Amino acid sequence: MDLVLLEKVVRFEVKIRDCERVIQDQGMILETKRGTPIKNPLVDIQDGYLRQMLAVIRTMSLGTNGQDRRTLANNKHDDDEAARKLREMGAPKLLAV
Repeated sequence: MDLVLLEKVVRFEVKIRDCERVIQDQGMILETKRGTPIKNPLVDIQDGYLRQMLAVIRTMSLGTNGQDRRTLANNKHDDDEAARKLREMGAPKLLAV
């Protein structure tokens, strides 16, 4: 695993948590000088950090799950072929097959 990328993930997590603390203190909605309610700009900043962190996680291939539908669909052909070869060899039925 690339430690530089892991460090980036940790730094993004710290920034996200810092934003969350400030948002909880200030609130999601702020008021302008004229009293107009607006969304706290930190919400968008936090969202940007989260998106960047998820992109780094995808780069590290940590986001893929063996049970993901796309992964299962791509590997189904290989699993069927392996089971067929086992039957041809006369291998006893296994729980994992």
